[in-house]
Amino acid sequence: MGYEIYDMYLEYGKDTDSPAVSCHGDGMILEMYASGGFEQFLQEHPVNVRIDDCGDRDLTKVFDENPHGAQFLGEYARKYGMKAIVISYKSREDYENGYRHTYGSGGVMEFGIWDDGLYINSYGVFKGDDQKLHRFELQQVDGLIFGCIDKKQGDDLMIRPGARQWMDLGETKGEPASLVYSVDRDEMGEVTIFIPVRQYGRFCSVFIQHFNGDQWRQYEPNKGVTKDKEYVFVTYHGIPDSHFDLAVFGGGS
Repeated sequence: MGYEIYDMYLEYGKDTDSPAVSCHGDGMILEMYASGGFEQFLQEHPVNVRIDDCGDRDLTKVFDENPHGAQFLGEYARKYGMKAIVISYKSREDYENGYRHTYGSGGVMEFGIWDDGLYINSYGVFKGDDQKLHRFELQQVDGLIFGCIDKKQGDDLMIRPGARQWMDLGETKGEPASLVYSVDRDEMGEVTIFIPVRQYGRFCSVFIQHFNGDQWRQYEPNKGVTKDKEYVFVTYHGIPDSHFDLAVFGGGS
C-alpha cells in the first residue's frame, strides 16, 4: 500500500471441493498458508479483503501519487476474483467511533458506509473490472452535520435553513424543534444527517418530507446512534431524487 495500515481482514468462502468440508465453516479453506507465498495464495484462493488505516488520507489522490497499491488490487480483482475495500479513517478515535467494521464481509463492500461518513475521509472499492474511489463531504449547519459522497468541486449539497415550512400532512404533531432544512443535490445518492444529542436529545424524532408521485409525503426514517452517543443520525436514500426537507421534533435526553 505504500503506507502504514491499522487493520486488515481477509475472508474466504467455503471450500466445496474439500472432502472434509463438513467440518469447515464459512470462511475456511483446506490449504494452510505457507509464509512467503502470499501472492500465489491470493491467486489460488479468491478472497474478500478490507484494509483500514487511520491516516486521514484522500485515497482519490493517494493512489494517483503512489499507484502501486491500486494497481495490485485492481489486477487481483480482475484476474483472481479478489473483492477489496480500502478505508481511510480520519484518526484512531474516529476508527473506534465507527458505526460498523463489517465492510467486505460476504462480498458486500460498501453498503451502509454512509453511516460512517462522519469518521471516514475516503475509501476505494475493487471488484471485477470496477474500481471506485470516493471521499466524503460534510457540511455543518446549526450544529447538524450533513454528509454525502463527494462528487464534484465545491459543495455537492445546497442546504437552506428555513426556506420552507413544515406541512400539516397528519404525520407529525406540533411544531418542529428545529428549523426546516431543505436539501438539494444534483447527484443521486445517500445523504446522512447527524443530529447533536446535546442539542435535541437522544430520543428526538426526525422526519423527512419530499415530493413523490405528484404529491408531498412525510415519513420517519430509521434512526441510529453513534457509538460515542454524541449524535443520532438518519439517511435519505435519494428516492425518488435528491431533494428533500428535514425537521427535528422534540424528544427526551
